[in-house]
Formats: sequence, structure tokens, C-alpha cells
Amino acid sequence: MRGQSTGGKGDDMRILCAMWLQVIAVTVGAAQLGLAPLPPVRLREVGQAGGERVFTFHNDGFVFTGQGKTLELWDDTGPEPERLDQIRLSHRVLSVSASGDFLYVTTTNGLAILVVDEGDFGEPYLEVVSGYEALGIRTSILLSTIQHRVLMALGRGGITLPFNQIDFVIADNPLTLEVAGPITGIGVINDLESWTIGGQTIMAAMTSQGLYTYDVSDVATPVPLDSIPVLGGLLAGAHSPPLELLAVIQPGVGIRQVDVSDPADIDFTGTAIPLFGSQDIDWAESLGLPYLYSANGFNQGWTLHSLANPDSPELIVQSPQVGITARIIDTAPNRVSVGNRDLGVTVFDMTVPASPSPEFVFRGFNTPRLAIGWDRVYASAYSGGVQAYHLPPDAEGQLAPAGMWPGSSQAIDALGMFVYSLTSTAPGSLQVLDASNPPAQAGAFNTPGFRLDVDILDHGGAIGRVGYITDGNAIRTVDVDDPANITPLDTFTLSPPSFALNSTVAQQLSLTHAYVCAGPGGMQILNATDPADLTPLGTFPSTAATDIAIKDTWGFLADGISGVRVLDLADPMMPVQEGVYDTPDSARAVSVSGEFVFVADTSSLIVLNVSNPQAIQLVSQVPSADGVEDVDLWNDFVVIADGRGGVRVFEFGRGLEFDADIGDLLLGTNGDRSGLDLNGDGRVGPADIVTIINEQN
Repeated sequence: MRGQSTGGKGDDMRILCAMWLQVIAVTVGAAQLGLAPLPPVRLREVGQAGGERVFTFHNDGFVFTGQGKTLELWDDTGPEPERLDQIRLSHRVLSVSASGDFLYVTTTNGLAILVVDEGDFGEPYLEVVSGYEALGIRTSILLSTIQHRVLMALGRGGITLPFNQIDFVIADNPLTLEVAGPITGIGVINDLESWTIGGQTIMAAMTSQGLYTYDVSDVATPVPLDSIPVLGGLLAGAHSPPLELLAVIQPGVGIRQVDVSDPADIDFTGTAIPLFGSQDIDWAESLGLPYLYSANGFNQGWTLHSLANPDSPELIVQSPQVGITARIIDTAPNRVSVGNRDLGVTVFDMTVPASPSPEFVFRGFNTPRLAIGWDRVYASAYSGGVQAYHLPPDAEGQLAPAGMWPGSSQAIDALGMFVYSLTSTAPGSLQVLDASNPPAQAGAFNTPGFRLDVDILDHGGAIGRVGYITDGNAIRTVDVDDPANITPLDTFTLSPPSFALNSTVAQQLSLTHAYVCAGPGGMQILNATDPADLTPLGTFPSTAATDIAIKDTWGFLADGISGVRVLDLADPMMPVQEGVYDTPDSARAVSVSGEFVFVADTSSLIVLNVSNPQAIQLVSQVPSADGVEDVDLWNDFVVIADGRGGVRVFEFGRGLEFDADIGDLLLGTNGDRSGLDLNGDGRVGPADIVTIINEQN
């Protein structure tokens, strides 16, 4: 459903039939000319793994978790949770909230409402009953529920724009949704909280400008009550009915308390808790005292404070965690679930508040980098270590796990049965992992600088395998032929001094060249034929060189907001730019296959046809709400590191079947904008729908 439904299945079928008539006409016309029309080249998403895990409890003994596009139903009544069902949604799951018989799930493109039903033999399963699609919105959507009313904070205008508007989705009848509002002009909306008092329904909005309270008893006409301007804004809030307090997070100050006993006259009270990295908070009155949980960001874990005396908060628990502890996802009697972007969701037993006991971990991870080798994809997951999955995905879009290596990983490469991971933890900043026997480690080597990338090349012959490590303002080569005995070969300091971000090594005829991307320092080319004696060749100036893909004597340079540059590298002493494509966002990583270049462009995955460098053509664009950070290729599959969205896998080629969805038929599978250009304007989009309608009138 796209907002309020304005048409039925008959309208869709009319347009669908008209569209197919148009396709037939185009095909017949081409046949009459003696031509064999080629089907368009397109991407189709076929699998996903990992990603940030979200979670909620339910009173009936169920647990709901979301990861990537998958929503899972678990039985929480036994010694360990048992998964009962899972369902794949069209976009990544951001939050899950249970109210009554219904489950409200926000995604990167709207709201899905589900119900837990029973099969013929009494087994529970998930079923989508309705939804609200926020067209043009590709950012996260924050959710709060008031009885059966669902409040959504929507960031309008595209992926890179912030949440700037509150819409109200009324779900009194989940099968027929209504939309009211909006509320605008209060800054970037970071969080919403709601409660009832004296027959009124109150909503608090924590924004970049401060705190705002509204009477939303009638969401058609929300009434502003009061506001507190706050320099730097507020990140999140949690309301405690017994205390009539709203706890809020103020960056640089910590957790503050707001007296909301009169929502029309709010003010700060009590003493601030100086947790400067706090990301999320929630109350847990069920423990017997007004306890407040806080998720405290990078490597700071989570804490529990007692606010029995608001003027003197008392620290009860400080629980360390590596990674980004970003969410106190939900609380239940004597339990709390803590969300970590690198590790997943850990459920703790809080029967003894001062001694939390972990019960179960629902694994999840952030994915900044990846590599493919041995028919597997290896995801670098920061504090989540290295996660491995088999390729290709199965018919349900799942990637079978192939093992994991705990620890930290910030860059990765793979060759044969070994995985090479850069880590910030000892022992060894370069770790060689045995892919045949996870989590076994085959060797390690320490480098002194700030390590950002590793590239492995098998030179063959007497040289064998060599690792190229970008290490501060230098690139280091190490002999990794024997993982148990890694030895240094050479260190080349970039000149002029630059910060080495990425290296790509390629063999061309009898020579080997290393291409070092150094951001604003441009791209520098080294002769690496003898990796023990690196020598400079040429340079190419650029604004933000972050990655380069090599094919024959051509280079495809990811140059940040300048897009992708096509370079003729036939003479490595003098690289020549032959073309450039200004991508919509910031090009971060590239891969090449044949005439196609695949670009991780931060807010989307982009496919370019570079057969003519002077006239580069856009083939496909798949939006991402999480930030595409890396891209690699395997056979006919494109695999991306999608940040908090995990690992996503796409099939690429001609003649891929459309999904049975009219939006796919017109705009391309999964919204990749590789659909049918019916009006001949060189673009694929809503104008083509207008063309079909006009053709039928």
C-alpha cells in the first residue's frame, strides 16, 4: 500500500496489461525490422546475510527479531529460544514493536503490519496484513505506538537527507490505514516517545533543536504544548510514568531528566548522568526501583543506574562490550536486550540487577568491507570479527554460514583457502585465517602504522604470495607464502606525503604495478615487479581517491564526490583520463567485469557501462539506506557490503525475470531503475507510467 490506497487490483491489472501490450508492440516492431531486441541488463537481489539485529519481547512468550530484510518469530518459553518462522520483507527491518495481536515493523521504506497466525496443526507463523510505503523515503523510520496508533518519523527527500517530518499512520483497522499530519519545522527528528496522562495522549519529540511536547489525542490536529531549546539537540528519550520523568540524551552532557508531570510546562530537573557516548536509553521499573538502562556507544558497553533519588543517580552496573553498543532495544520483567551493531542482540537476566547474566545472543553484525574467495564471501565486521558465508544463496535468499573468526576486522582479502584480515587488536595486525578450519588462525604479522587495507597477489615462481598493506603514509610488502613465517619485504613512503587508504595490485604483461589510493593525495603508481624493491612510476591527481579497479591497461578510479574516473594506464608514468561519470553520491569502491563497472556509491549500488569512456551510461542503480561501502564480484553475482544492512547479493545479467510486481516491471527489479524506458527520454521512472496511461486514453 502506498500511503492511502487510491486504487484496487483492477487498476493494477489494467496498467499491467497495458504495459505488456506495449512490450509486445516494441518486440513485434523490432522483429518487423529484422532485429532481435536484447533484453535489458539489470540487477536482481537474490540474497542477504548479517546486518544489525533488532528485537522485541512479546507477552505471549514470543520473541521477534529482524536482521536485514528477514523478520523472525521465536518461541521464548524454553531453555533457549527456538525459531518458529521467518518472513522476508521487501526492505531492511529497522525496528519491531508488538501491540495487542499485531506486530508493527518499520523498514527503510515504510511500515509493515503483521499478525501471528496458526497453521493447520497449530504451528504459529508470520503473515503480513498491510503496510504503509513512504514513497521517496530511503532513510530509517522511527516508531512509537499509542494503543493502535502508530507514529512514524519520516525523512523526506532521499537517502542523504535527515528525518524532518512526523507523519501519523492510524492503524485502528490494520487493513485500512490512514495517514494524518504532518508536523514539520522542529528540526531533525531523532526520537519519539509517547504516554497518556489525564485522558490525554502526549507525544515528545527529541530533535536537533531540543524537546517538543504535543497533545496528539486527535492526530488530525496535533496541539503543541511546550518546548525546550537545547544547543546541540537531543538524541533519544524514555518516559517513566511512575516518576513523571522523561530521560533524554544530550550530546556532550550525558543523560538528563525532564519533569513532564505537566506536559504544557516542562523543565529540566535532577542531576545529569555524565555518559557522553550514550546512544539509547530505556526504563525498567519492573525491577522494583526506577532503573535506567543506557547503551553507551563504541567500546563503552551498557550501564544501569538507579534514579530512586533523581538528584543523586546511583550506578548499579557497568557492563563492558566491544563494538558499538547502540540500543537498549526492549525491557521485560527481569530481562533486558542490548543491541550491538557488531555483535548482535544479547538478552540478559536481570533478576539480580547488580549481577546481569547473559541468556542468549541473536547474532548480527555491521559490514564495512568484504572479500570473495573459495566460493565464499568473507565479511569484515569490525568488532564482530570475520563472518563467512557460502555462495550462491539458496532459493529463499539465505546464505549458509561457513564459519566465523572472533576478534576485530577492519579490512580483508581472500586467496584460495586463506583469508587475510587487518585488525586493531593484538597479537598481529595482519592475521592469516584458515578458511578450511574456522576459527583456526594460520599466522600473524604486526605492522607499526595505521592499517586500512590489504591486497594479496600471488606473483608465482620464486616470489609466491605477497601482501600489500596500506600503513599510514606508506605501503608495506610482506611475504605471506608461509603464513606461519610472514616476513617483511619493503616499505615505500608516499611522496608527496599522503595517507594511504587502499591499494590494488595487478600484473600487466611481465610487470606488476601497485596502485595506491591516497584520498586528496591522488593515486600513485609503483613498480612492484620486485615486491622487495618498490619504485615510483607515475601519479594521478584527484580529490578523494579511495579505490581503483584494473582491467588490462584501464583503471576505474573511485574518486569520492567526483564520481568514477576512467584512466588509460598504458603508460604508467603518465596516466590519462579518458572519461568521468559523476555519480549521485560519493564513490567509495569499484569492481569491473567486461564492459561494466560496479560502484559502491555510499547511498546506492551503481552499474555503469564503460564501453565508451567518453559516453559512460548508467545501467542500474539500487538505493541503500545504510551506506554501500564495498563491492566485489563472483560469477554472475554482485556482492556488496551494505553497512548496517549486512551482506547483500545481486544477480546481474540480461533476461532476468521480473518479479510479479508492476513497480518492478516499470522501474526495474527491486527498484533498481533498470525497467522500461517507454517514453524514450533516456530515463526510467514515473514518467513512463504516465506514458502508459496516456496510451490507453
